Amino acid sequence: MSLTEALNDCATFNSDAEVARFSKILRDMAQTRDTQYLPVMLSHLDDDCEYGDVMKEIIGMAESFDPANYVEAVIEVTDSLKEKASDWLESIHYRIFNSPEYTKLYRAALAQSANKAAIKSYLQDFLANNPEKQSEVDSVLAG
Repeated sequence: MSLTEALNDCATFNSDAEVARFSKILRDMAQTRDTQYLPVMLSHLDDDCEYGDVMKEIIGMAESFDPANYVEAVIEVTDSLKEKASDWLESIHYRIFNSPEYTKLYRAALAQSANKAAIKSYLQDFLANNPEKQSEVDSVLAG
């Protein structure tokens, strides 16, 4: 069974054992440094999940990858996460825009993205809740 299949298999969190197994597989994915796992990991974010610590662990493991790869993966999954994980997605974007380095990487990745329109729309929604990030978002959108 691949790591992706194993992660999906225990993502229902029906028991403490599944939660522990999910966390272990996340760490295994992060240790490989294989960027194919970034969108897989992030796709499991869910605002309705009762295991907030696991959601934080997903973000932490994803952030442990190369920053450019991480930012590209965030852009890739933003449209699919904006409904089921809008709070986590907002947190991720806030963290990215707190870092000038990550903001610059986001601008570069967005310029190459096939999802520009969807991401720009999301960023406008993000700004509605986080007007203090106007200059960072403007910088990204100007790129």
